[in-house]
Amino acid sequence: LEKTGVLPSLSEVFKMTQATSDGVFVDPASEKLFHAVPARIEEREMQLTQQSPDGLPVTLTTEEADRIFEE
Repeated sequence: LEKTGVLPSLSEVFKMTQATSDGVFVDPASEKLFHAVPARIEEREMQLTQQSPDGLPVTLTTEEADRIFEE
């Protein structure tokens, strides 16, 4: 928030709190969770794009992506 003036996503907060300053996660479970979320977001975007009447690609908002991260 201080650097950009924008609230970070839950994924970004998770990485800030679960990884060292050089990006190494504090434990394997944290790293696994962090890397699993983008695939789930992409899968949801693909589902929504297929359901979209105009066929245009759908991109989740930060709030929608955060909900997936919380699951």
